[in-house]
Amino acid sequence: MKNRALRPVGIVLIATSIVFASGCQLDIVDQARQTGANVFSGIRNLPSTVLPSEFESTAFIDGDFDIPNASVQPDGEFTVIRSFFSTNRSFNLDLDANNMFGQRRIAEATFGKSYTIVRRTGASFEIEPDSLFKVAIGDAPTDPQSLAHNEVLERDNFADDINTQISRNEDERALLYVHGFNVSFEEAAESSAKLSYDLGFSGTPFFFSWPASGGSSAYIADFEDMVGSQRALESLINDILQLTEVEQLYVVAQGMGANLASHALKNVFVTYPGFRSRVREIILVAPDIEEDEFSNELVPYIGSAEHPLTLYVSAQDAELDYSKRFNSYQLAGDSADRVLVLDHVETIDVRAASSALMDAEGFADSNSILEDLWDLIHNGNRANSRSTLTAQYRPEGTHWAYTPD
Repeated sequence: MKNRALRPVGIVLIATSIVFASGCQLDIVDQARQTGANVFSGIRNLPSTVLPSEFESTAFIDGDFDIPNASVQPDGEFTVIRSFFSTNRSFNLDLDANNMFGQRRIAEATFGKSYTIVRRTGASFEIEPDSLFKVAIGDAPTDPQSLAHNEVLERDNFADDINTQISRNEDERALLYVHGFNVSFEEAAESSAKLSYDLGFSGTPFFFSWPASGGSSAYIADFEDMVGSQRALESLINDILQLTEVEQLYVVAQGMGANLASHALKNVFVTYPGFRSRVREIILVAPDIEEDEFSNELVPYIGSAEHPLTLYVSAQDAELDYSKRFNSYQLAGDSADRVLVLDHVETIDVRAASSALMDAEGFADSNSILEDLWDLIHNGNRANSRSTLTAQYRPEGTHWAYTPD
């Protein structure tokens, strides 16, 4: 966990507010806002040789967020990742971005987008998408990634903004990240942005933040809130596939979040079987799920021969270590005693590498699984075709070991 009291402040954070309008008025206001934002952003971000010097001091990301004392530069040290989110956490719009969302579960989901400043790394330069927004910042944050701003949106505006970004990037793919226990909203936003950057993902990043407490001592409370968040995550997945132009959805879920995502996807596919083909990959990292439940109640609904699940298992995952203090059953994501092998599941034993995606030091970090994830998401290669994996043959079937060069 980060020590927030020592967190450097390099950016002025502005809390958002919601303005409600009805019917036609709302459409007119939103169209005017978006049109103005596009024009304004385009003018302000022109090179300094075109505009007077007074325009150089602010980098306008879009109509909802700008960075003072910064400029858009092709070799800027930072990028800004705009991630769309849904959360069933309590919130207070009068607080700054780092404290806006709390730990209490509420009935109605909140929609919006977060802007996270990420320090670019040389290891990832070669995979950065052409659409990456690069900025130079005068008072730069010292953290590798820093949540700078949240914008809360009404549901219709949420879908409209997503479609605008898809059109602008000409990429109909989306990456949905679901975090595990002991994670704050701020950490979820930063993790989503970092994952998108580390994978060189040019599509639209999403994250769902359920009200994990942000404290390691609250495992049981987090588990109850996870179970109570399934409908909210189902709603987000349905909205992405029904209201937006996303054609290919990649789901990456970790720990207790993998439990949440698996149950939500099961219910989505039972209700809308046609959505299964648009969810291109379901990637579960050290899932905190009882092995029997995973094998008998989840895999038959969310895995298939055409779309096998990707299951990363670990013998030394920190979240699973907490889980085993409270549970005596075998966990699907734990490989300490045995590796789970199932039909319609590609199981990968992480072995000595880390299953903690957010600890990775860029794309080329051999102690993380990012390189293998990149090959899966960008090239669509199955486990038997990925160079970072070595087949492990057992009487019960084949799994793979992560063996990067």
